[in-house]
Amino acid sequence: MKFSLNWLKQHLDTNKSAQEIADQLNRLGMEVEEFEDGAKALDNVVVGKIVSRVQHPNADTLGVCQVQVGENDIRQIVCGAPNARDGLVVAAALEGACLPGDFKIGKSKLRGETSNGMLCSIKELGIGDEYDCIWEVETDLPVGTPIAKLVSSTDAMFDIDITPNRSDVLSVRGVARDLAAADFGTLKPIAEKDYTAGANQNKSVTIENDDCSFFSSLEIKDVKNTESPAWLVEYLEKAGLRPINAIADVTNFVMLSLGQPLHAYDADKVKGNITVAKSKGGETLEGLDGSTHTLKADAITINDESGVIGLGGIVGGESTSVDESTVNVFLEAAHFNKTTITLTGQALQVNTDARYRFERGIDPLMTKIALTNAAEIIAELCGGEVSKIETVGTDAYNPKVIKFDVRKMQTFAGVDVDENECITTLLKLGFNCTKVEDFIYDVTAPSYMNICNNFADLIEEILRIKGFDTIPVTLPAASLRTVTDWDDITLINRRSRKNLVALGYTECLNYSFISPKLTETFAQPIEKLVLANPISEELSHMRQTLIPGLVESVVKNAKRGHQNLMFAEVGKVFNEQGEKLQAAALRTGTKVEKSWNTTAEAATVFDMKADLIKFLESLDVEIDKIMLKDSGAAKYYHPGRSAVVMYKGKQIAQFGELHPFVAKKMFLKAGTVAFEVELESLLNDRKGKNDFAISQYQAVKRDFAFIVDESVKAGDVLMSVKSACRPLAKSASVFDLYEGSEIGEGKKSLAISVTLQSDEKTLKDDEINKVADKAVKAVEKRFKATLR
Repeated sequence: MKFSLNWLKQHLDTNKSAQEIADQLNRLGMEVEEFEDGAKALDNVVVGKIVSRVQHPNADTLGVCQVQVGENDIRQIVCGAPNARDGLVVAAALEGACLPGDFKIGKSKLRGETSNGMLCSIKELGIGDEYDCIWEVETDLPVGTPIAKLVSSTDAMFDIDITPNRSDVLSVRGVARDLAAADFGTLKPIAEKDYTAGANQNKSVTIENDDCSFFSSLEIKDVKNTESPAWLVEYLEKAGLRPINAIADVTNFVMLSLGQPLHAYDADKVKGNITVAKSKGGETLEGLDGSTHTLKADAITINDESGVIGLGGIVGGESTSVDESTVNVFLEAAHFNKTTITLTGQALQVNTDARYRFERGIDPLMTKIALTNAAEIIAELCGGEVSKIETVGTDAYNPKVIKFDVRKMQTFAGVDVDENECITTLLKLGFNCTKVEDFIYDVTAPSYMNICNNFADLIEEILRIKGFDTIPVTLPAASLRTVTDWDDITLINRRSRKNLVALGYTECLNYSFISPKLTETFAQPIEKLVLANPISEELSHMRQTLIPGLVESVVKNAKRGHQNLMFAEVGKVFNEQGEKLQAAALRTGTKVEKSWNTTAEAATVFDMKADLIKFLESLDVEIDKIMLKDSGAAKYYHPGRSAVVMYKGKQIAQFGELHPFVAKKMFLKAGTVAFEVELESLLNDRKGKNDFAISQYQAVKRDFAFIVDESVKAGDVLMSVKSACRPLAKSASVFDLYEGSEIGEGKKSLAISVTLQSDEKTLKDDEINKVADKAVKAVEKRFKATLR
């Protein structure tokens, strides 16, 4: 928000310098993004008088002037202005001056003659546009007087950044109120003119929408709408607004001054009476912002007999706008529901100063004050007769009462602040404090302070005014306690990141948003996951999987010459039901770097499967209970080189080689492999922390060699063996594959090793043989296999 020092002084009686105020605004939490002290730009520029001027001996267009810049101080200054003459009072910039545009003045020589400064034009001083001649100063002030005393436009300018929770300082008066609480001046009272008497209004107002709780209005008849006076134009331009006409400019000026948005209608353009209603959807409005808006349902609309003439709290309509031909004005100020304002503004992509203030909360007691102030200024500038004020609804509000124990300043904030100082500070901010017992007060928040909801907010306000920079700096005491109270989601998130890095992957952190192109490649677009207001078109869709971000990271690194890449990420992905936590990894290139004693083999889907198994095992998944299905993987995986992982009846992961079409489209190497794990699906189905135990009984190994059709998958045979041997099967693996004429055409031999072990006793031969026979029969029955 931009404002000037002179504007601030309309509300604050202070003798502090502009620099002191800028420093204090920073301490109060209003970061000064830009500060320009107009008077400082004229340092070392004084009132001077040309005692004599002679022609420069080496230049026809220059003159050598003797200029008096002090009681006994005459300096030689070379000047080329045509109006330089004896006796002329001028603005003399002396050595050390720095004029607007960072133009530094020093001692120099011009065509051989010494010049100890510069005689300035109005433009060179930054206070006007004339530059052909030096400024002919008309003043009775003695020579040597700082020229800033003659220049009204040396006003300081502030541009402050206001955090979203500080709606109380979205006005010049709000800023002044904060400075007054910090003892930087006295807040001036607001003069409120009484318009309870007068002529009745011609227009009536009806509220048919609960999102408007209060509507106040005045009519001003027989006005002459003209250009705004210079002071008003200057204030608005310095605030970054474009002057329009006197009436419109006054509404903007009052909004910036007091924080209450207003709107002025040309009463003669309004058809009949006014109704505050709710849009049904499909209505259109030609807005003052130059756009045609098609409304969605439930927006707050201002209607006359012709239809919608404005969007309450956001933007007015062109059809009823005031212009130079306006004679009668209908002026309104109202309360609108901030949630509805926000939703409507987002849906229509309309950002206005009014919306910005309404959606953060306005002062309900400032509405009528702002309305009457605006009417008074309009009457002064444009003439006219102001009607009696009319109101519909109520501007009453329920003040928040907060129980506050001043001892919490020490126990909660760690700062020792005297009880009297605490209460005095709150009173300066406008709070009402009633003592109910020792150290405890009922604190009532003022109408403009809607950010205060509990004692912690009061502590923050006290410290803000006291100054956070006054708090002693102390190092926090180190805690040796191990954090054990993380929730399950946080715990598995942290473990997953750590374990992926331990497997050799580089952790990535990508945006949760991806482009429409990536969404179409890796998922089915879902309307609910399209952002209404994306920061760019390339970040307009919520991601449904982590793979697109990893793919982009790999491609970017590959373009920079990196070849063997292992990237992983743990983060949120989204669907129509909400969000869920996922872990994903992507791998491309060779397993190891090329070396004289190693072969650079490409990473395959089997390497990715091994990484996935290790990762799941690190998360306490019982590996012997997982099953692989060669169908059901996402469309961006190779259909013949991918699988999904089932665990206790549900899918927990998928892995495989990326589809060749996807790899080509994304400029990836063929054979790039990936896996994804749905972490939240593991929360209730992992081994407990105390489930791990080593059996004290002897383990036994049994090996089987089955002859099966070459189309039979080894994984399916392995799973059949493990299922038949449960619960004694501790592990099982394929250790040999043989294909040859000895076993017949179209056949292969799979050798499987199974480790059997009981947690309760030593297994006997008959028990081992019984389990082995069960495994053989299961494989023979399912795959028509024969035992070698």
